[in-house]
Amino acid sequence: MNMAPTLVTACTALPPEGANLPWGGPSEDRAEVADALLDERALSKLRWRCRRGLLENDLFIERFFKNFSTTMTVRQGNALGLLMDLSDNDLLDVQLARKSLAEVSEPLDREEDVHEVLSMLRKNC
Repeated sequence: MNMAPTLVTACTALPPEGANLPWGGPSEDRAEVADALLDERALSKLRWRCRRGLLENDLFIERFFKNFSTTMTVRQGNALGLLMDLSDNDLLDVQLARKSLAEVSEPLDREEDVHEVLSMLRKNC
């Protein structure tokens, strides 16, 4: 017997809208949640996602976590996740300021939070 969840059972298992959300529901200010510190589980997942193929990137990112993991907000974690979508070579070029963020990714260049996290990363180069 196949016990894998189907779309129907997966959708019926979802909580009601607004229930068990980190921000408590639709009425609470989401900016407050974005400025909350990352919890240990989210931080662990982010560390795993930040593993890279280039040793140089791994070294810079490890230093970043050493310096900022206790003060990293949800907003900063999301911005770091966006930077991790870059290829290894583009990420290294941006960290070392060999290329601008606009040269590598126009959409990321428009994100203020990404610029903030990039400057934090550059402090560790």
